[in-house]
Amino acid sequence: MINSLMEYLKKVPAQLRKIVDLKALKNNEKLSAFLSEGGKILSNTNIKSRLIVSFLSLSLIPLLITGAISYSQSKRSIETNIKTYSAELVKQL
Repeated sequence: MINSLMEYLKKVPAQLRKIVDLKALKNNEKLSAFLSEGGKILSNTNIKSRLIVSFLSLSLIPLLITGAISYSQSKRSIETNIKTYSAELVKQL
């Protein structure tokens, strides 16, 4: 069993290389067209607009991630407290 596991683990990197073929990704015409169009959009704007968009995105993305994590943890904590208090209330009755 250990030998078959070792053989499988040797095959995994080869399978991953087949899935993520970086050369094919670089040669992908759709991706390069998308990236070039994105560069054109940014190059047509003035530096003030580019800086505003950059600073807003750099500040809002971490803020949104932090907010989502805090919301999730608070929700989980409140649900746990409700279950605990409900169980205590039932015991009292």
